[in-house]
Amino acid sequence: MIKLNRNLLIFVVLIIIVYTVIIVLASCTPSGTEANVSRKPKVLVLVKSSGSKFWQTVFAGAKVAANEYNIDLQLSAPESEKDYETQNEMMEKAIEDKVDAIVFSACDFDNSVEVAERAIDSGIPIIIIDSQINTDKVLCTIGTDNVEAGRMAGRTLIEYMNGKAKVGVINFEKGSANAMQREQGFIESMKGYNEMVIADIRYSYSNAESPKKATIDMLRDHPDINAIATFNEWTTIGVANAIDELGLKDQITVVGFDNNPESIKMLEDGVIDALIVQNPFAMGYLGVQYAIQAIKNKNNFEDVDTGTVVINRENMYNIENQKLLFPFSYSKDKKED
Repeated sequence: MIKLNRNLLIFVVLIIIVYTVIIVLASCTPSGTEANVSRKPKVLVLVKSSGSKFWQTVFAGAKVAANEYNIDLQLSAPESEKDYETQNEMMEKAIEDKVDAIVFSACDFDNSVEVAERAIDSGIPIIIIDSQINTDKVLCTIGTDNVEAGRMAGRTLIEYMNGKAKVGVINFEKGSANAMQREQGFIESMKGYNEMVIADIRYSYSNAESPKKATIDMLRDHPDINAIATFNEWTTIGVANAIDELGLKDQITVVGFDNNPESIKMLEDGVIDALIVQNPFAMGYLGVQYAIQAIKNKNNFEDVDTGTVVINRENMYNIENQKLLFPFSYSKDKKED
C-alpha cells in the first residue's frame, strides 16, 4: 500500500512538472498577433532615381519621418529615371517581401500600373509622391501641382520677357507624368500672348549631358531663341551649362526647376534667371507619415500639394527661400513642422 502511494506521488509530481514546462514555454512564445504588433512596420520608398539632389532630399525627409515613427525604412531607386523595368522589379520584390506600405514615384505613367495594382490587390497600400501612375487605386498623391508649376514657369518667363519672345523648351522623359503635366501648364500659360512663340520643344534624359546637347542642337536650329524653360533639376543644369559654354547668358533668359547647388550657383551668376523650387523634403516626410496612417487602417486620404515658389536673385536670400534652397541645413525646422 505504501509502495502504491509512492508511485502515485511520483506520477503526480511528473505531471505537475510537465504541465509547468508547457505553461512556461507557451508564455515565452508570442502569438501570431502579438508578434505582428511588436514588429516594426516596413515601408518602402521607391523613387525614380537616387542620383540627384532632389531625390536625396526626398530620402532625407523620409528618414526623419522614419525615425519619428520608429519604422523599418527601405529606400530604393533605379539608376536612371527612364528605367521603369528595374523600378517594376523592385516593386515585385517588395510584394514578395510583404512590405507594409509603399511610397512610390513612378518613372513611367503607364508601364508601372500592372505591378502597382498587383501590390495594392495583395494588401499593400501605395502613396504616390511627385510623379503619378495611370490608376485610381492608389490612396493619394503628395507632391507638386505639376500643371500649376508649369503655368508658374510660363508666367515668370512672360513677365521677364515683357510678353514677347522666341521660346525653347527642354523637357525630360516623355513618359513621365510630371514632365507632361508641367509642359501642359507651360503651354496653357502662353495662351493670349501672341508674341510669346514656342519655337521648339525637345526631350532629354535625366543627366546633365543629354539636355546640354539638346540645348546646343536647338539653338543651332533656332538661333533666334531668346528664352528657354526647363522642367526638372537635370534639364536646368544641362541648359545652364550649354548657355554658359556658348557665352549667351546675357542674350537668353532661362527659367528652370529645383534647387541643385549647381543651379543655385548659376542663378547667382546670372546664367539662370529664376528657379521654380519644389519641396521634396516634405514629399518624403509626408509620404512616410501617410504610409504609417495607411498601415493603421486610417482612411479618408486626400491629395497634398507640397507647393512651389519662384526664386530669383532678388529673393533667394529670404529665410523661407533659403530653407527651400538648402533643406539639409534646416532639417530640424522641417522635423518640427
